[in-house]
Amino acid sequence: DGGKAATVLVIDDDPLIVNLLERALSDSGFRVVTAGDGVTGVVMARKIRPTAIILDIHLPKLDGWGVLGELKGDPSLSAIPVLILSIEEERSKGFAFGACDYLLKPVDLDHLVLAVRRALGTKTGDVLVVDDDASAREMVVRGLRAAGFRCVEAHDGEDALLKARLVNPSLLILDLIMPRMDGFEVLSAFRKSSEAPVIVLTGKSLSPKEESDLRNGLAHVVKKGGVGMDLVVSQAKALVNDQRAAARRQARVLYVEDSPQNRDIVRRYLYGTYEVIEAEDGEHGLERAKRDMPDIILMDLGLPRIDGLETTRRIRATPVLSHIPVIALTAHVSREDEEKARAAGCIDYLTKPVDREVLLSTLRRHLNHG
Repeated sequence: DGGKAATVLVIDDDPLIVNLLERALSDSGFRVVTAGDGVTGVVMARKIRPTAIILDIHLPKLDGWGVLGELKGDPSLSAIPVLILSIEEERSKGFAFGACDYLLKPVDLDHLVLAVRRALGTKTGDVLVVDDDASAREMVVRGLRAAGFRCVEAHDGEDALLKARLVNPSLLILDLIMPRMDGFEVLSAFRKSSEAPVIVLTGKSLSPKEESDLRNGLAHVVKKGGVGMDLVVSQAKALVNDQRAAARRQARVLYVEDSPQNRDIVRRYLYGTYEVIEAEDGEHGLERAKRDMPDIILMDLGLPRIDGLETTRRIRATPVLSHIPVIALTAHVSREDEEKARAAGCIDYLTKPVDREVLLSTLRRHLNHG
């Protein structure tokens, strides 16, 4: 796709950056069209239907978030890959809004060209939508197709598992209450062969055990009733884009641990495979999670100031952090301690001293690294 026919629309108000990008992309065989503000950018996108878009966030007239909203809200433009290029580190927000990549200024131009080529090679995978209510299923499918997703439908749990084997979906959207085989059973069976993200749609209030079962199955819950399709579509985009991003870059692991020796051991275990950031207590752990948006968190339970259980509860209660998996890594070995950790929101429980291979395989499993 990265041949001469591919047109890249650059939306940025900095003439110096535009000039650099234009030269680098042209030298790599792309046709380049530019726009100096958000409104012109949207007009140009509708006019020329580019193959890819590079988008700055701080723009006159209409900022980058507004541009992205316009692009992703227009069915004729929503499938065009958008790469954000910004001085602000708002990666998670970018993926949630539907960007396929997020690059920080100043950017390495070779890296940028590679990112564009990679974006043109990605296609939105199939989404498997499972609901025994045909009208509810159709509403979800219509919203997703308008956002550029390919959808496969299943009318019950058995049909879902059969189709999951056939299409290997990149996302499963699942109703909980169905005859014969309910959503919990489908999720449990699906997890035996797939690590794809799952969105559970439910109108029922969930018991603590049900919430725990869904968390352990790495499912994201969206409540039915009063919720527009926008939330389902934005969650679907965020999960699929997060999955792609995780596959493209080193995942970021936050390790919250007060012992320098333990931090050193884990840092050495993960060196070269993951980017590791650290915090020495719960308070700093929360600050670093908000600032650095890790892909996964390793949590010691016996922390000073705020212990690991309370820190995990606060992460779960913070909307921008609540999707991040937390794994307990602790010297507490009793069954009761594990139950407390899972009740607080930990999705897995590892005891010290941890084996390197066990740690790596656990991280891989929860990061969808396959």
